[in-house]
Amino acid sequence: MSKRLLQLNGLAILAVILFHSAGWGFTAMFAWTHRYLPVLSPDYSQRGSLAYYYLKSVDQISVFAIPAFLAISGVFIAITSGSQPIASIWRRIAGRLSKLLVPYLIWSGVVLLGLVVQGGQIPPGRLLVILLTGGATPAYYFVPLLIQFYLLAPLLVAAARKWPKVLLVATLVLQLGLYALHSLILLQVDWSWVTLLTSLVPKWFFVSRLFWFSLGILAGFNLGRVTEFCTSHLRTLSIVALALVVLGVVEWEWLLNLVGVAFLPHWETLIDGAYALTVLAVVLGLPSDRFVLPNQVASIGVKSYGIYLMHAPLMEYTSRFIYHFAPWVLGKQILFQPIIISISLGVPLLFMAVVRRSPLKRSYPYLFG
Repeated sequence: MSKRLLQLNGLAILAVILFHSAGWGFTAMFAWTHRYLPVLSPDYSQRGSLAYYYLKSVDQISVFAIPAFLAISGVFIAITSGSQPIASIWRRIAGRLSKLLVPYLIWSGVVLLGLVVQGGQIPPGRLLVILLTGGATPAYYFVPLLIQFYLLAPLLVAAARKWPKVLLVATLVLQLGLYALHSLILLQVDWSWVTLLTSLVPKWFFVSRLFWFSLGILAGFNLGRVTEFCTSHLRTLSIVALALVVLGVVEWEWLLNLVGVAFLPHWETLIDGAYALTVLAVVLGLPSDRFVLPNQVASIGVKSYGIYLMHAPLMEYTSRFIYHFAPWVLGKQILFQPIIISISLGVPLLFMAVVRRSPLKRSYPYLFG
């Protein structure tokens, strides 16, 4: 089962890279159009094109990534805690936190140094806020989020042992409420309380994803039954997952047309959540002989934290380099996507391999966790 969870971890980091590559693809398509076409940006004339639907499909397929990471973390917490007393769980959490914090601080420092080199300024008071919220780059919000869950893990484990149904129902209702709030935002409902609640639940705050981590803990305590259910319903779950991908794309286009805008920033919807849950179930129920490249994906899963920390700045700088020196590539997603995806995955893997085999190998845990 540990290998299967590492495989899911590997799929999740690949999905993160695909999701962010699609985001940069939309940037190239709409915000940077003037670099390769004689138009003023933003220009939305490419909406509805084959490249547009490719990016939207990739975006939809990969939205399971963050729920998967959190659920996997919850499962591992449940497996390692077992029936141990809560005090011993705190000791395990302390060791895990150091492996998260040190690489996060190092790579946040690298990103912020790059900003300063480009002429940016970071007031000392702002620096603390950036580190606490993952503000060095948009993708880093996940690390403070995960740290909060590890700090809460002993309490959630205790709740999962004593009141499993209450924990599941309460966090599910909370998540459904957040999906409803997201829908109101996407529909651009101008209600003051919607704006207030949104500001109170930013994506780096644990409340925004509490369901997924709690679900992982509950699944970890009942892994045999959960896996058996997923395996016995694998065909149905697979069909539902594919259907939800299509529904997700259709939902987004419906929202755009309903609101009357050409583009909206990504917010998770109920369909996204249902899809993420179904993907988790499919992977858990998939027989080993039907898993594509199982060893390679598991190997990537082991290195997922280092890849996560490195891929975001790499993708940004690669996209900006193309913007300045090869703008014609921005208009050809068939070239732009493979370039940024391969660099965002390949460079971290290469760098980690070099460090592991070099005199700097003792620094590996500090750099990559």
